[in-house]
Amino acid sequence: MSIDILKEIIKPSELTDRGFISTQGIGVSLQPLPIHLIYCILPTQDNFQTIIDNVSPYISKFLTIHIFTFGLIPDSAIELLKSNNQVVSKLLTLLELPLTFTIQTGDLLTLGPNFGISDIYLNQNEVKMNEISSRLRDLFLVMNDRPAIRYYKQSSMATGIANSLEKLLVSAVSARPGLGGSGSDKRRSLCLILDRSFDQLSPFIHDLTLEAMAHDLLEVKGHVCTFKEDGQTFNVKFDDNDQLWQGLRLKHIADVSNEIATKTRDFSEKNHIQMPEGEVTVAGLRRQIAKLPTLLPEFQKLQSFLALASKLMDIYKTNKLKQITQAEQEFATNLSSDGNPIADNFALYYNVFEEAVCNEDKLRLVLLFALKNNTGISYALTDKLLTSSKIESSKQFIEALKLINFNMVEDPSCARPAIQRAEEDSNISTGYAHSRFVPYMWHICKGMTSQTLEEDAYPFVGERVYISATDTTAKKAFEFGKYSARPDANAKKNSPRLYIFVLGGTLSNA
Repeated sequence: MSIDILKEIIKPSELTDRGFISTQGIGVSLQPLPIHLIYCILPTQDNFQTIIDNVSPYISKFLTIHIFTFGLIPDSAIELLKSNNQVVSKLLTLLELPLTFTIQTGDLLTLGPNFGISDIYLNQNEVKMNEISSRLRDLFLVMNDRPAIRYYKQSSMATGIANSLEKLLVSAVSARPGLGGSGSDKRRSLCLILDRSFDQLSPFIHDLTLEAMAHDLLEVKGHVCTFKEDGQTFNVKFDDNDQLWQGLRLKHIADVSNEIATKTRDFSEKNHIQMPEGEVTVAGLRRQIAKLPTLLPEFQKLQSFLALASKLMDIYKTNKLKQITQAEQEFATNLSSDGNPIADNFALYYNVFEEAVCNEDKLRLVLLFALKNNTGISYALTDKLLTSSKIESSKQFIEALKLINFNMVEDPSCARPAIQRAEEDSNISTGYAHSRFVPYMWHICKGMTSQTLEEDAYPFVGERVYISATDTTAKKAFEFGKYSARPDANAKKNSPRLYIFVLGGTLSNA
């Protein structure tokens, strides 16, 4: 995990430009050269022991040692260091970095580990809000950013965290006047604080893009998806630096196989390989791998992603997800694929409900129907459907959802926030009727980057970032991070960033 964190702070190419010889794991044997050693590690006793074991044989050759830890160093590790006088004599830096967050992907972070949804919603108090605010402040310190803060007004927790965070950032700027960098661009960064109730529909919908389906239907651990297909076990890595994965991850599952087939034929033609006529299959790629071992990595990658798409389509058919996703889309959008309004009558969907293979899919249908309008469904209908779904904990689950303002049952004394629906957008449309629903997060991101997000619903706290519609220079500068169109690396580094923090977590499809 340390190397992932390091890559987020500085690119390997930038390290090389600054004179670093190499970046490698702490377990790699060192050459006895007159060099400076810089370690970025998780503060475990095993990691400190590994450093001592590696540097001790050639300690006289090394110039200096600098150790940065992503977290607090335990006393046992400090004592271990102090017991080795040779290492201490070369140790110039021992610094704890306040990384109270975990990097999931290049664009996604969490406040974990050991900081889950129950920690947030079961302890809604000032202490918990201050702890969350402190972790967000730590993130901005590491990123050297001082964003303006906006929040979801309907959420008392988002409001409390936003106000607490603003106070912490004001204090941080007083202690570090250079926080956020210089120039108008970087100082236009924004942070929006939401809670899960801003979009109640997305968590229960089957998204049919490749990455979302993999997380929904298969086991993904440590960015690796493991499954069996056609008698073979596959371990497919979801690597942000892999161009093939980046090109496939957000494509509709119906397009993925065709895309891989096209890439396979293009690759074969480029390398003067005769591919058999007809459909490109996992078995066919396996035969090509056996015949052309020199091209093994490329063919294996294509085979793995084709197998992943095939596995997901098999589950889609086995679990009768075609009928289920059609019903989900109608409940979520309140419209049929022809654009006609949907009646508030669950009996019209009862056959789909009864024929669902997975009980969890039955529960999804109940929840989405309950969210179809702003009042929920009656207790009698809820009880009947949940009993029929045969999920033992379904009723407790419904009660737990109240903690995050997901009130499914009609209750005049416990009103829930109005259901927010994003308009269809051709920019992200897959063109498939079973994928019409647009997560509300898209509306928010679009509004934040174009400065059209409703300020009465998502107000600022503290300094307000605003750009005049006639200020073309400022409008050009208002480009966020990786989504900037500027090719220059330094311009991207200094461009403003958009941070969106969701209490309760975000989703693969949102």
